[in-house]
Amino acid sequence: MQWRRLDMPSTKSATNRFDSPQNMTYSCWELRRFNRDPMKHLNQHEKAQTDIGMEQIVRNRPKAIILSAASGYGGGERSLEMLLSLLAHDYELHLLIENRRHLSRCQHLLTGTDAKITPLPIWYRPLQILHAIVWLLRRWRLKPDFILTNTNKSAFVVALVSRLLPRVGKKANVYVRDFQWKQLNFIAKSLKRSLFLVPSPELVEYNGYLADHLRPRGPARWAVVPNAASIERTENPAALPEQLVGMRYILSLATITRWKGQEYAIEALGMLPSDIHLVISGDVADQSYLDQLIAMASTLGLGNRVHFLGFQDDPTSLLQNAICVAITSVSRHGGPETFGRVVIEAWMHSTPVVSFETGGPKHLIAAGATGFFAPEFDVSALAAAIRWIIDNPDGAAAIAKRGNHEVRDRYEREKIYELLLEIVRDNETKSLAPATSLR
Repeated sequence: MQWRRLDMPSTKSATNRFDSPQNMTYSCWELRRFNRDPMKHLNQHEKAQTDIGMEQIVRNRPKAIILSAASGYGGGERSLEMLLSLLAHDYELHLLIENRRHLSRCQHLLTGTDAKITPLPIWYRPLQILHAIVWLLRRWRLKPDFILTNTNKSAFVVALVSRLLPRVGKKANVYVRDFQWKQLNFIAKSLKRSLFLVPSPELVEYNGYLADHLRPRGPARWAVVPNAASIERTENPAALPEQLVGMRYILSLATITRWKGQEYAIEALGMLPSDIHLVISGDVADQSYLDQLIAMASTLGLGNRVHFLGFQDDPTSLLQNAICVAITSVSRHGGPETFGRVVIEAWMHSTPVVSFETGGPKHLIAAGATGFFAPEFDVSALAAAIRWIIDNPDGAAAIAKRGNHEVRDRYEREKIYELLLEIVRDNETKSLAPATSLR
């Protein structure tokens, strides 16, 4: 895409482009391209005249406001982190972040950029909301090119502010990442001029979860922006935990909470050879459920074959050494999966995946081609699929390799980033394709 000045005819002499740099104006989308390598478009005469102009351009970088306010840390936060360095290259970022692990990772990723990160105090919820409203009102004066909300609480804050300043809603892009949103009707009503983003069509299709709130609002629309994966190799990945070295194991990489369904993975383990183990890695969101899982493993005589590792900041070695990854999320207790980030993370390492056929994984996995399905709650079918992988390592490796090609072709972070910007741009110009609108 060629950049050009918007306040001059394109036929004007190139040597005059920078005569009055203080008067130069660009669309934010052309400036984004220009910022990648501004000098390469200029001849020597122009470069000599651009010192003041470039300083002005840097001051006028396009700006983006991102709110990621949630107490927990999961796939939604991880997916945002995948795109931050790309966003920071093209935008002056202003972020409001609550979860402290998410905050630490964002600070690390954005080191050396001009991004401004503000921690959201961990206060009583009404005070948190008030603090976030004040923060957003102050940043609104920067005239951001777009606003991105990554969580339920973030969207609620933007919805409240849009009641005072309707133009905030026009700039907002609301990412809905789970089935547990509160005040969804109020958010949809307040942000009827906003674009709703979903990681897969499941959020719209499943029991009319999102569609029922958006259709009555008329102009509200939605678009699919899948979660992104980084295909770059991790330098110096964390070593495999010592107790797992030489062990043949199935991996369940998920937060420990009821809708993730780890109980079904434990039950399936009892139907597999005795030298196969189950590794469960993830934050504990429900302590009572963890206690239930430990007791269940003991009752089934599997206590020495089920291993709880907790959250692993770098699961690379866990994924690379697993026989397969089991996704046992169910459509109860706040589920199912809206995307299934662990699917693409397994594919990144050419590890086979087995999933219950519900939620987001239905839109990711091609049965028998890039992974395996079992009917939801069918533990025998889940165990049979895992057993096939164990007994047919060459066939399973070929299927996992196709999954790796899939993630490279469709979910690589540069591609998802360009898709996000294209959709945000189209929303800004109100030219979103009808295929992504609710009719």
